[in-house]
Amino acid sequence: EEAFFIQYNDVVGTKDIVIFLGNIAVKEPAYWLQRLSELPGSKALFLGDKDKNRPKWYSKFGFESIVDFNESRILQTKYGNVLVSHLPAFNTEGMRIAPNLHGLVAKFGRAFDRNNCVLSIHGHTMGQGKLYPRTYDVSHYTPMVKNLDQILHEKFS
Repeated sequence: EEAFFIQYNDVVGTKDIVIFLGNIAVKEPAYWLQRLSELPGSKALFLGDKDKNRPKWYSKFGFESIVDFNESRILQTKYGNVLVSHLPAFNTEGMRIAPNLHGLVAKFGRAFDRNNCVLSIHGHTMGQGKLYPRTYDVSHYTPMVKNLDQILHEKFS
């Protein structure tokens, strides 16, 4: 855990925007979110399935944007549209997704297709799913702190 904070400070500046893709503080959330609030950069949080507090609760820890668990966002990049959510936009082999969440994955898949997305960036599967060309599980990689340009360059160059 301490390595994350060191790495974060090495990578993130005060003008950067940082997106957290859920389930970031499951145990002792107030403690961990307070620590995150002290870090540089503007912060957005996509709530995960284990984030049990109401969205407004997270705002007191400096998150400027809080996206509900059942929502996604589209980022426009030079490579094309990228869908960002806690869950992936489609089921992939080996991914552990509870049966009650398959409808939400399908919803994200429709948003992915409707917006002609080139990539689904998510964190739900915590590196356990098989990687596919159109998905990027942020927790599958080290370092865990990467900028969007690095991710897109890896996938499309």
